[in-house]
Amino acid sequence: MVPETIKLGYPRDADGNEVLRDALPVLIEALSPLGSPAPFPVEDVLRALGEGQVEVALWTNPASAPRGTVDIHIAALLPIEEPLDGRELRRGRIVVAVPTGHSELIEALKSVDARRGAGLVALVGCPADASMISSRVTRYLDHADVILHDRLVPPEILGTYSAKLEEVGKTGGEESTKQSEINCRMLHRAERGELVVRLHGGDPGIFGRLGEELEFLTAWGIRVDVVPALSAAQVAAARAHAPLTHRHRGRNLTFISGHAAPGNEPGPFRGPETGNLAVYMVVKQRSVILRGLLDAGWPANTPIIVGERIGYDDECSHHATLEDLEQLELQSPSVLLVGLQALNTTPVTLFTGTNPEQFLRHGPLIHWPLIRLEPKPIAERAAWTRDHLPPAQGILFSSRYAVGSVVEAIMEWSDLRCLQGKFLLAVGPATADELRATGLRADLAAESLGGMQALSDKISPEYRGTYLYPCSDAAPVEKRAALLKDVGVTLDPCVFYQNQRVAGKPLPRLRFDRVLFTSASTVRTYFENYPDETGASRTWLAVGPSTLRAIEAAGLQGELLEQIKPPPE
Repeated sequence: MVPETIKLGYPRDADGNEVLRDALPVLIEALSPLGSPAPFPVEDVLRALGEGQVEVALWTNPASAPRGTVDIHIAALLPIEEPLDGRELRRGRIVVAVPTGHSELIEALKSVDARRGAGLVALVGCPADASMISSRVTRYLDHADVILHDRLVPPEILGTYSAKLEEVGKTGGEESTKQSEINCRMLHRAERGELVVRLHGGDPGIFGRLGEELEFLTAWGIRVDVVPALSAAQVAAARAHAPLTHRHRGRNLTFISGHAAPGNEPGPFRGPETGNLAVYMVVKQRSVILRGLLDAGWPANTPIIVGERIGYDDECSHHATLEDLEQLELQSPSVLLVGLQALNTTPVTLFTGTNPEQFLRHGPLIHWPLIRLEPKPIAERAAWTRDHLPPAQGILFSSRYAVGSVVEAIMEWSDLRCLQGKFLLAVGPATADELRATGLRADLAAESLGGMQALSDKISPEYRGTYLYPCSDAAPVEKRAALLKDVGVTLDPCVFYQNQRVAGKPLPRLRFDRVLFTSASTVRTYFENYPDETGASRTWLAVGPSTLRAIEAAGLQGELLEQIKPPPE
């Protein structure tokens, strides 16, 4: 039951507080439809509320809201200021409290509540390796209004979402964004109704600030979602083929921070009887960590794995013993795994092409593209297809990328119905799959990685004629034209995309035993960038005859993928 006069209590010292004075008219307007609001200055506003002297209380500290009340945060009167810490921010907020029994008053005041149209804060983990990001994380990133991100986030993410990014990273021992400022930004942006993604490097619940951020946002009544991620220890262990736990040994796992609070040292460390250890932030405190582990009973010859700079181009996986820890040359970030048994003897393949998906069976792969494909201007491609397609017998697609380039060009001036009656030829199964993904079926496709030679062997008289040949600037057009001429096919070539070399960078520090080339141009680029590799003991793999010839031209013996078969059972 709402009283005829609604007593609105506020601190007696509010006369000197402009924000509190300005709040009173807002509350009076919101409550007027229910009765006659009457402001009452009191010495102790919370005591007055608890004793029933006032029906509504106005003050500036939501942290001290009494039990049995509902708190309202007034949106229009919240100054956006950088506080010294989260607690001072809380004191600076204008809050209205109403006993839970006064449902009509509560409903009336909700119209001025800052959280009425508030958005969501997603506290999201991001593994160091961008290829391990979950679809749920991607959905949040795609639709976020702002992404507040840590320093240790993969560059692929930073490039894709650059327009939404605000860096709030922390760097040990250097100037960093204060946690209180991060909290403020999340709160203010969410109160505007935005979808805020707080993107943590690694799993936010493992030596991240998940706990602090959850406590802060929950106290302010902001809706929160939490999305975990693979942590550095998990990735480092997977790279090394070393299970973090095992049924018969190392049945427990302990996470330890190597970065202690100011004035303290890392530890204490548990001994080998308690199971395996994962020590984060290990670089600066290696001597202290080593001493602590030895003192805890770990033998000096205990196997260790150090995952260094996981997800970066210079990532490295070190396999050593505990006594070697101080001698390892390490950069941050690094994670130390103690007691794990590594079983990594599988040959690893360095993949130099642009699309690794169709070659996954030849892995595990390290994707190390040497070229990127840049399409020619859409206007040029559209004009050429419009002029050359009508008299042609069809189109010969030399790659997956060619499919997309042609479809995009056609859609500029027509649609795919203009291909009716045209033969579509694909140089391989992956290209045929790409056609199928666009709703087109290849009339003829090579069934292996034999390339143009395998396709020409399948061409029968009914397919003879002139074919558009959208290709790259590095394609051996003359050789392919000569090959197909013998089976009655004439090529009408046009450069639809260019092979651009990726800027030279040192080879990966991760171990690899094989190198897989997808074109002659990647072979040439590889040995121009890394001339010492001609003396390396590796297996050189080629997807087709022309690529194999390029390997042989470098003075090496290569193998065709289609000739690599498992031994008979």
